[in-house]
Amino acid sequence: MRIKSLIFIVFVLFSAFAGPANAVTVSVVPGKSIGLSDSYYWAGIVTLNIDGKEYPAMAAEFMDDPDTITDSWNTTLWSQSDIESGTATALYTPDQYSMASQLFFYAMLGYDPADPLWTAGHNEMVWDVITNPGAWEYGDRVYDAETGLTMHDVYTLTYLAEGLNPDYNYSSFMGVLNYVDDGTRRFPEFLVYTVPAVPIPPAVWLFGSGLFGLAAVTRRRKNL
Repeated sequence: MRIKSLIFIVFVLFSAFAGPANAVTVSVVPGKSIGLSDSYYWAGIVTLNIDGKEYPAMAAEFMDDPDTITDSWNTTLWSQSDIESGTATALYTPDQYSMASQLFFYAMLGYDPADPLWTAGHNEMVWDVITNPGAWEYGDRVYDAETGLTMHDVYTLTYLAEGLNPDYNYSSFMGVLNYVDDGTRRFPEFLVYTVPAVPIPPAVWLFGSGLFGLAAVTRRRKNL
């Protein structure tokens, strides 16, 4: 009887001090982020060190140039099931994360060319879905000189026209890194690409080209 009681007490103490299973330590990997910065915000894809492993991620709110963040912070990495069950202390609704995850997925597949405008434009797509601020800076810059298309055009004429799924399953590739305010500095909430890096298949590049083509055709039809 005493042994069982002792085991129970040890279990309770361990549970109290072990902390959540998804607690992580995070820092920004300097020199490995891709994006654009101006006088009031930075947008793009950040490389984060999470518990000793590097992952590409995207801030779900505008932030300073990531290379200025030299300290580490402790936070939690939430899964889709955490968010949908209400376990997570995430900032937005499950529907918003599901819809944004589709754009986030395309951005993570295509950011390898290290194109700052491309990554910044996709950051704004994701941001628009999550909070709908209606603010476009980098996404309104001409991306395709031949057609005059911008990333905002692609977003409006392709993604929004086709619709984004509020029940999209992102459990295999995206996690949400919790927002932290430690009293001296705010660390934004990040969407983290949790899949190990793999070579990008040619079909992805064709898919990306097709998006611009589809957007151009759609715009021409609207102008007729």
